[in-house]
Amino acid sequence: MRLVALAAVLVAVDVAGLGLEPRPIDDPYLRTAAALVDHGEVVRGAWGLGVPVLIAPAEAVGGPAAVELLLVALAALGFVLGALLARRVVPEPYASAGAAFAGLSAPAIVFAGEVGPEAVAGMLLAGSTLCAVIARDAPRPAPVFGAAAMLAALPWLDPLLVVPAVPVAVALYLWCRRARHPTLGLIAVELVGASVVLYATLNERLYG
Repeated sequence: MRLVALAAVLVAVDVAGLGLEPRPIDDPYLRTAAALVDHGEVVRGAWGLGVPVLIAPAEAVGGPAAVELLLVALAALGFVLGALLARRVVPEPYASAGAAFAGLSAPAIVFAGEVGPEAVAGMLLAGSTLCAVIARDAPRPAPVFGAAAMLAALPWLDPLLVVPAVPVAVALYLWCRRARHPTLGLIAVELVGASVVLYATLNERLYG
């Protein structure tokens, strides 16, 4: 219940903060998403396809305003996942309070709805780290492959996000190996690696 209240407060405050940061007149992510929705075309650019594909359904439903609401919801989910992760280190109410202070900070409110990979990347990193920690205690396929799926999505948002994904992937493999499930951890890491290779290959063909 505490986490539901946290998510509701974060979404409400972030929605109220929309517009504090002016929306770019010609945002490349929105332009690419609009081209995908309207014409099924891929606009060439250095930003790749991850964010435009993610926001394209919201763009189709309600335009840029719906995209901002989607990103606000994903940002709030990231802080909730952060609170769940913090619960494994400190007890309540400190875990939720820490996530609330971070989520209600001025930068988080101002940039929550900014069109870009940051909010989504934070949510994926928090979720993958949480799944990895769960797998450390009980290396079952669900948390292991959940972490792998979220890590595999990161390079599609921005190739530089491979950097923070590496320590999580390494920790996931080491924890699986320590729990005598090295094959499970190896498969997860290979899935992440395959995603990076596929991203690089597709990006090369699309953008050169």
